[in-house]
Order: sequence, then structure tokens, then C-alpha cells
Amino acid sequence: MPSCLSNQLSLLMLLAVRSEVTTRELALSLGITERAVHRILRDLADSGYVTIGKHGYRNHYTVHPEVSVGHPSFPTVTLGELLSPVMSRAGVTAATNGAVNGAVNGAVNGASHLDAGLTLVAGRA
Repeated sequence: MPSCLSNQLSLLMLLAVRSEVTTRELALSLGITERAVHRILRDLADSGYVTIGKHGYRNHYTVHPEVSVGHPSFPTVTLGELLSPVMSRAGVTAATNGAVNGAVNGAVNGASHLDAGLTLVAGRA
């Protein structure tokens, strides 16, 4: 089914509700390769939209909602404003102060349903 969402925005939406996730899980959720996920994450980090850190064997992603989306037609729109519908559905509050937390822990096998009604699709490779 075609989507009007870019892979970059879809990835940011997933990170807004799950800050600790593997690139494999992200790739399976988006239907793209892990290599593409790495490239997008690097671009998002270089642009200041996310910060990447390690927590055990998982990466921890901090989305920066205060950053402008960077589009000349929408110079005052922030990433937080763009992602607020997803964050509110997932129960992410302003108390997280920009470090948007994961709603639930995901599993690689099967499907993990997020509290927000969003589905992180995962399966066996």
C-alpha cells in the first residue's frame, strides 16, 4: 500500500514512541534494509534531529522536539509539533523533556503492539 510518509518521517515517528530499538527492528518495521536505516539515522543525527547513544547492545535514540523541521515553507514548525499526534497517542508527555521514551519493549519475533495503537511490525529475517 502506498504511503505519503517518507522513510525519514516514519523512522522519526517510530523513535518518538520507542527510544531503545535495534536497527534490525526499525528496518523490519519500515520495510527497508538495515543499511538504509543506518544511513537515515546518520543523516538525522548529523542534522540534529536525533542523538544516538548506547544502552547495552541496543542503541538509545533521543529525538529533539525543539528543533525546527527545516523546511523553508514552515520555518517555525518544530519536530515536536510534527510528531505530537504520535507522541500523544503513545502517552509520551512533556515530562520527558525531549527525550521521548519507548512505550513498550519490542520483540524481534512476532509483532509488538504499542500502547498507542501503533504497530511495530517485526518478524524473522
